Amino acid sequence: MSTTNPPSKPDLAQIREWLGQVRDAENTMDFEAVADLSRQALNALNVTEESPARDAMQNAAFRSLIRALERLGRFDQAQDAIKLWQERTKNPESLIDLQIVHGRVLLRQGNFNQALAVLEEAVSRAEAQSYLRGMGEAYQTQANVLWALGRSEQALMLGRQALTIFRQMSDPQLQAQAHIAIAGASHYMGRFYEAIEHSRRAAHLFESLGNEYGMAVAYSNLGESYQQLYDMENALKYHQKAYEISGPERANADLIRNLGVDMIGVGRVEEGLMYLNQALEKSRTDGERDLFFQALHSLASAHLALGNIPEAHRLAEELLAEAHQLDAIRHIIRATLILGHCARAEEDTVSAQEYLHEGFMAAQRASDKTIIWQTHAALADLLMDSQPAMAQVHRNIATEMVRTIAASIEDDRLRRIFQQAEPVHALLGGAD
Repeated sequence: MSTTNPPSKPDLAQIREWLGQVRDAENTMDFEAVADLSRQALNALNVTEESPARDAMQNAAFRSLIRALERLGRFDQAQDAIKLWQERTKNPESLIDLQIVHGRVLLRQGNFNQALAVLEEAVSRAEAQSYLRGMGEAYQTQANVLWALGRSEQALMLGRQALTIFRQMSDPQLQAQAHIAIAGASHYMGRFYEAIEHSRRAAHLFESLGNEYGMAVAYSNLGESYQQLYDMENALKYHQKAYEISGPERANADLIRNLGVDMIGVGRVEEGLMYLNQALEKSRTDGERDLFFQALHSLASAHLALGNIPEAHRLAEELLAEAHQLDAIRHIIRATLILGHCARAEEDTVSAQEYLHEGFMAAQRASDKTIIWQTHAALADLLMDSQPAMAQVHRNIATEMVRTIAASIEDDRLRRIFQQAEPVHALLGGAD
């Protein structure tokens, strides 16, 4: 772990003080300090007599250490710490906590199916032992994996179950994390206004706790939901707020990517491309697969919109190949949609239809409403001349989905912005 030599008779009060400093460092996003202090506590605890207090502190120290390593992108070190934790504990609840943390690390690495398998075992153990916190955290982490895989309806159900448990426990930190999970699932189900509300609640709870990392995540997600409703000014506002909290050194690839999308959306194209390329390289270097996929998609989409078809095609092909390896459904659909548009721009109608059909078939296993309606709209445009009846079927499906999204937006101004956005207006204007 560390070469720091613990005192010969470690004082639990001193270790408790270090763990308090760990919490402070986590709140201010100083993850190097979190890792150092957690290791210091673990070294001392390793030569301390076993007791319930000692076990609880060890559990907290391992959780903090692994969370810090995960956020620093040091996944190999995080996996080593998980193995050491497993060697040092025999407490049944600690073993459940370990599995939940392991699932979270696997999620960040993009190993979605492995993460689900680990988390399913954690849920089974937690339910068998009536370990309330373990059940809630396992449900919440499962929700984050499932919406990343495109299974948003199941994710929403689990996120809500987690929130109910955390409210029962009166734990605001865990409640905020459940709101983040629910917001993610709602976002990909096309319930953007609901996602905005949950992101706001999460931000408020994190702010009350002084948790800057949580605030940055909540504001970043909030801005992304505004993006999907074409309110680019609010998207940029909240992403800049998250960036101010994080600072350039601590901003993650997802926030940097979102800033790039916003910049292009408000006409600042050169800045936007700079941020998108930075996000792509950072996510590639950090080894965060889902963030890497999102960066590839956003950069490909930007080049497609700018008419840089060869570059858009190259990036989307890379995304499709990578997404197939992990069966990441929502990214498969995103890649095929861009490739379909590229093929159509290159007047390759056969390839366009093949790509869009692949996306359409993958969409049967997903619940990402935005990318699904966009796929149906693209098929409608493509088939308008050759198969007008089928084109109308796809247009009707896309139109109904868009109307459902619009109806769920409770804010009149925001609903108008969505309905007047060019892709939406073009679809609704041509609907029966």
